[in-house]
Amino acid sequence: MLTYTPTPRGRAHVVIPVLLITAAAVLFISSSVGLKPALPLQLLAVALMTATIQLIARYALTTITYTLTECDDNPPDSLIITRQRGKVLTREYIPTAHITAVLSPESPIPDEIKARHNFCISMIGAKPYAILFTDPISDSTSAAFFECTPEFAARIGERILPITPSL
Repeated sequence: MLTYTPTPRGRAHVVIPVLLITAAAVLFISSSVGLKPALPLQLLAVALMTATIQLIARYALTTITYTLTECDDNPPDSLIITRQRGKVLTREYIPTAHITAVLSPESPIPDEIKARHNFCISMIGAKPYAILFTDPISDSTSAAFFECTPEFAARIGERILPITPSL
């Protein structure tokens, strides 16, 4: 079993929420001091606070771990993406039999792929790898973005290549 846990790049996951909280506080104070119309300012401040809470929950309080299982593990031959937000733990399973390609950060994603899943931990500046896989429910190709080292992506790529015996 091979495991990788990315660390956030930069401080955007802290700086952007602080700026949004500051802007919301300025709007609340402006509306209470007497700047008219007050209702649009208060609604915008509430919208900024809601966006801040969502960004904090998604980027600052979330830990993502990628696990590549072996043949004898349970489940066998899968890429498991584990998200932990506080005490809430969710897992996504992508069987390696359904993975069709691992694309580098420089490679473009084909336009016909509409379903895209983001499993990146960095808000800005991430160079994600893309896994193309066949969704077993809709039988269409989907893409999952994740941050990892080139070695981890190469290990996933090794699993999807067909094994040919050398005789």
